[in-house]
Amino acid sequence: MKSVEDWHPSTRVCAVTCLIAAVFAADFFTPKSFAHGLLYLPAILLAARNGGEWFARAVLIACVSGTIAAGVLMSGVEGDGVSLPNLGNRMLACLILLSAYFYFRRTPAADVSPSTLSRQDREQLMHFATLTEHLPVQVWTATPAGKVDHVGEKLADFTGKSHQVILEDWLGFLHPDDQQATLDAWLHSVETGELYDVNFRIRRSDGRYIWHKTQASPVYDSQGRIERWLGTTFDIDDLVGVRQSASALAESFRETLESITDAFLTLDSDCRLTYANSKAAEILGVSVDEMLGNVIWACCDMASDGPFGLNFRRAMAERRQISFEEYFEPSQLWLGVRVYPAGNGGLTIYLLDITETKREREQLMLLNKAVSRLSDIIMITDARSIQDDDPKLVFVNDAFVRTTGYTREEMLGQSPRCLLGPNSQRSERDRILRALENRVPVRSELIKYKKSGEEYWADLELVPVANDQGEYSHWVSVERDITDKKRLQEKLAIAQNMESVSRFVGGLAEDFSALLSGVRDDAEALYDRLRLVDPEIAELTDRIGLAVSRGAALTSNMLAFGRKQRLEPQVTQMTTLLDDIAPVLRATAGAGNHVSFDVSPDTSPVMVDAGQLENCLINLTLNAREAMPEGGSIGVSCRNVWFDAHPGSQEQVLRSGRYVRISFSDTGIGMSEHLRSRIFDPFFSTKETEGAGLGLSTVYGFLAQSGGHISVYSEPGMGSVFHLYLPESAGDEQTCASEHEDMAAQSSGSILVVDDNADIRNVATKILTRRGYSVRTAENGDHAWALIEEGFRPALVFSDIVMPGTRSGLDLCKQVQSRYPDIGLLLASGFAEVQTLHDQSSLGRIPVLAKPYRKVELIEMVERTMQEAT
Repeated sequence: MKSVEDWHPSTRVCAVTCLIAAVFAADFFTPKSFAHGLLYLPAILLAARNGGEWFARAVLIACVSGTIAAGVLMSGVEGDGVSLPNLGNRMLACLILLSAYFYFRRTPAADVSPSTLSRQDREQLMHFATLTEHLPVQVWTATPAGKVDHVGEKLADFTGKSHQVILEDWLGFLHPDDQQATLDAWLHSVETGELYDVNFRIRRSDGRYIWHKTQASPVYDSQGRIERWLGTTFDIDDLVGVRQSASALAESFRETLESITDAFLTLDSDCRLTYANSKAAEILGVSVDEMLGNVIWACCDMASDGPFGLNFRRAMAERRQISFEEYFEPSQLWLGVRVYPAGNGGLTIYLLDITETKREREQLMLLNKAVSRLSDIIMITDARSIQDDDPKLVFVNDAFVRTTGYTREEMLGQSPRCLLGPNSQRSERDRILRALENRVPVRSELIKYKKSGEEYWADLELVPVANDQGEYSHWVSVERDITDKKRLQEKLAIAQNMESVSRFVGGLAEDFSALLSGVRDDAEALYDRLRLVDPEIAELTDRIGLAVSRGAALTSNMLAFGRKQRLEPQVTQMTTLLDDIAPVLRATAGAGNHVSFDVSPDTSPVMVDAGQLENCLINLTLNAREAMPEGGSIGVSCRNVWFDAHPGSQEQVLRSGRYVRISFSDTGIGMSEHLRSRIFDPFFSTKETEGAGLGLSTVYGFLAQSGGHISVYSEPGMGSVFHLYLPESAGDEQTCASEHEDMAAQSSGSILVVDDNADIRNVATKILTRRGYSVRTAENGDHAWALIEEGFRPALVFSDIVMPGTRSGLDLCKQVQSRYPDIGLLLASGFAEVQTLHDQSSLGRIPVLAKPYRKVELIEMVERTMQEAT
């Protein structure tokens, strides 16, 4: 058999080429290691020992290139990139190939010592040493027994020590903490021939330890014995620093996530848990070890098609943040969940235990609903200093909106001062201000103003509220509308005052009348005696008599007010009386004023002093003419009424029973509430130069003495209506019986009662409900229209004319008539006659029921209107 040296050159080329190709291909089917490069050693040996210079170099280049190319290609295929260990392995393999090339190229097969080398060989070795020094690694060699016998210049420069010192004690240059582990690893590799691969710190010349990575592999001879160890060492201090920083940062981040009170967890794109802090494990009821790596549905008892699963998948699919609240049954907790898409296609999830917060929120909502539905007004303001600024409203309930007419949007952030006005008592305002400054509770009765400008009385209690730190943060005001109560108190006071004054005036008038009677008799006697003797003195006596007559007339008025005048009551037919006095009233009213009469033919007779009643009507006509300086209309009507006494009405002094009501209306300038409260006071007059102020007070006294009453309804610019009540005379009981018989009948249908007076609403509701009707109520036109718009379709709308809000009774009727013409309409008002004159022409003829009305009147008018509507 021929030796390799006897091969034909082309045969050697083919053999080497095939060997290189086989090793290159095998590199892809074996584990990654620098040992792959050793497979090229036969090719290097064959080319170096038995080939020319160009052939040997070409083989060397092919082997080195194949080693590097295979490492790069394999890293790309496996997708993990060119890692630092693989790069070091490949570089070490290339270094071994270079060393083997020069060794086999320049030395015979037998061991050759440096002393036996030729000059050219020594130059080649020097060239190799120079080449290795320029590599970006430190190169060293060791004997088969593990003794380091060569180190490069780089290591000497790095440590600042000579080669000899390093070779004698290379282990001493390592960090003390790394020496034992490094020595153990080196001895293990020497003993087993396995790859030597360790990381340790080497002391630099300035005393600082720098991290290095060291690798070494054995070189075998032809008999398979370890001939030498070739090693490389390179600086990895920056890499270790980056790893340590990343590790410290990761540890800090982990500690942060563990310290937060929220549960934090992350999912990959397959919904597998990649991280969960201890709070997440506590809430989900699973240990961290049980969760990690598992699909969240499987380990956390969450249904994939439940609220959690649906929201998680939606956030992952849409790549957007999602927040929701859901009850987690296994832990019996309400969780606030925030889901964020992560960069790896997964999710970052925060879980917050909101069980207590939700309970408090529900309690707060319940409290808010309860407070909103209270009939008392609740206002909450901040407790800022009065010197800095007025407190601002932060909460008002529904009762506030209903009472004041302001919306929440209009009032929140505003000062409650806007509810005060010119008649708000200064003393009470100052007392409240002092309480605010001193942070003490206060209670007061104060006049306030609605959005419409209407006054109302408020009984309020204002208390400060402190926060957890004991600092006063808010004021809470609880208010109640006591306007009706105040009006009743005023009426009671007026009635008591009128009673006291009437008694005093009546007694005084009796004494004064007796005195005047004597003076008048003496004056008349003197006049008879002196008129012929001394006409001048007689004239003076006559003047005394005229003055006494005026005093007598005044006394008569005073007696009428005091209910002590001498009356001559007799059964009087009102139709006859009004027919007789009509020309007088028209003449009294003047040519510029129109006087109309509307007297029911079935008006019952009354027991009354007809002359005094005529004087009352003339007095009212004179007042009406004064109230209509540019002319107007006066209406006089007369009806039988059945009166039910109930609290809150102006006629509450009357007993329940049958009365004849004379309604006297004008279209004059009207009266304010303050003026209405005083018109029946004795000696009160709006005339500056004339009038004794006893006109209406005598009417009041006459009617009271006759068992009746007078009331007034008036508003500025709306005219006035006076209702005179006189009891029917005893007689035919058939009418009363028929009325009660009618009241016993039953009807059906739905009725919407609209009136701003709660007492009147209640009375009407009671009457109509007993009659068999289904009744709903509204406190003003706006409320009534809202009920109709919501779907309530009554058969009849029974509404007051004058009401607060944006819709009067007339406005409400216009809208109902326009939108729902099949709904019946009935109006009621103390201003019935005036409103009929002013506004009925624009609406057509809508029946008007004058207040106060009796039961039979209400029922008759309701049934008649409903029949006409159908």
